Amino acid sequence: MAQFFQVIECLEMPFYAVVERGLVISGKRQRVQAKMRKVEFVLNGSCSHHFEGEMPQPLEAGDALIVPYRAAQIYKPLSAREPGHLLALIISFDEKVLPFRGEKQASSQTAEATAFIEKYFCENRHIRQAMDAILMETLTQMRQEAELKLPGFRWRISGLCNSAMVQLARNMERNHPARQPPKENRGVYLVSCAKEYLLEHLTEAVSLDDVAANLQVSREHLSRTFKRVAGQSLFSYISHLRLERAKLTLLNSEKNVTEIAGECGFSSVALFCRNFKQYTQMTPLDYRDKFGSDCKP
Repeated sequence: MAQFFQVIECLEMPFYAVVERGLVISGKRQRVQAKMRKVEFVLNGSCSHHFEGEMPQPLEAGDALIVPYRAAQIYKPLSAREPGHLLALIISFDEKVLPFRGEKQASSQTAEATAFIEKYFCENRHIRQAMDAILMETLTQMRQEAELKLPGFRWRISGLCNSAMVQLARNMERNHPARQPPKENRGVYLVSCAKEYLLEHLTEAVSLDDVAANLQVSREHLSRTFKRVAGQSLFSYISHLRLERAKLTLLNSEKNVTEIAGECGFSSVALFCRNFKQYTQMTPLDYRDKFGSDCKP
């Protein structure tokens, strides 16, 4: 049984859509027939997977599936006693530009991108531990854009799709994932989950203990891992998110500073104004006066 959490369609060519899909395999198997050429990134969970006619192998977080041919995919639980679970981010391609291999191409636009995809993603393939820190961060940003839907989000997601394809191709070319230790994979995934939690609770007074409890790790381990992988503290990251949202709200609404401070997760107006001035070198109202007028017709 599949559940779709985010579906962002009508992207810039050669891409068509980004879909976040949860899959629960409770029976003996689940057969999926792709409707478009795609690349599937596994974010969480595990199960058995194979292309029809091939041998099954474990599919787990960090893996990627490349599907340029019209082949059925078979998902099965790893154990007969427990169902399989899978959370994946799927990038599909515009069938007019990049149909399944062997089928007629209707458009010759984006020739360079098409040639790149045809070179590196030319066969149905399961890539073990395909995602490094750079690729995981790109996918995290993609999911954030899909969640927030800020101005220009489709354009931004299209650019991130390009980045994801390039990074995956480079990882394949230099066989980078084989040299990446499993511990680092776990750290990248932990930080990705922490960022997702922070994004979902942006308007709340979230503590380090809250995030650690949600992810079922110690606060010390979370703090160290986040700093190592993300290059900044967890609270620097959430402060950046809140202040960026505050900047957009100032320019795109008539709300007062008190309302904006509350909506952006600050415990007081004084704290919001102090942090905003440190971040932008001006007060919230000065920022609105200076940049808001440029956005008005």
